[in-house]
Order: sequence, then structure tokens, then C-alpha cells
Amino acid sequence: MDVIHTSQLFRELIEEGKLKPDKSSLKVTYHDPCHLGRHCGEYQAPRDVLESTANLVEMKRNKFKSQCCGAGGGVKSAYPETSLKIAQKRILDVEDIDADILVTSCSLCILNLTSAVESLKKEHNYLKVIDLSELLLMGLNYE
Repeated sequence: MDVIHTSQLFRELIEEGKLKPDKSSLKVTYHDPCHLGRHCGEYQAPRDVLESTANLVEMKRNKFKSQCCGAGGGVKSAYPETSLKIAQKRILDVEDIDADILVTSCSLCILNLTSAVESLKKEHNYLKVIDLSELLLMGLNYE
């Protein structure tokens, strides 16, 4: 049996009609995690899931050109200030497109990007950073 990412499983279940999300009017953007994107080459499955649940708006730097959140590779442990500055820069990318929610598929990205939102001035605190599975769960239609 092949191992697949949750975004690939979610997409498959949506395509088969086993998951039926209601599309919301939320404006969301997706942060590509380094491991899922650059290492595994998966960029489309999370976007397909997002497009079935909300209005996807892309940041300028996305897919293989996406900026790292700054948490991986031990950077957050060894250089916490640098890690936070990298994440803050990514949050400003989200501000450029005025998204309501920043979605990603990596727990380290969620932690670091959430820290960046909290560290910036209060005008950025509207932004929520959540996992793809959380957004999908928010929009599931339970029949």
C-alpha cells in the first residue's frame, strides 16, 4: 500500500463523493510546507481541497517559489529570532492579498506562523492560521 498525504486522501474522498464540503465565502490562501512541496512535489492536492471549501487566493510566492515559514530544519530551535522574522515576512505576504485564513499542512508551519501573527501589531491579529483538515472540517456537510 502506498503512503499518501492527507490532502491527497481528502481530494480523493471529495472526488468520490464520500466527503461533501459546502463552499464558504471565506477568502483563504495556502502556505506550501517545504517538505510537502519541495521534497514531495505535492502542490495541487491541497489547492483542490481548498477550492472545494472556500475561495482560494494565491500569494505572490507560492508552490515551488513559496517562502519557508522559518521553523524547519532546526532553525526555530537554533535561531528563534531569525525564525520569527522569516515567519513575519510570510504573514506580510498574506496581508498583500487580504485573506481571512492562512491554511497550511504542517504543524511546524502552523506554530511558527501563528507566533508571527501574534508578534505583529494588533492589525494583523484578525488572521487565523489553520491546518487544511480544520478548514475541511468547518465546511463538511453532514447528511
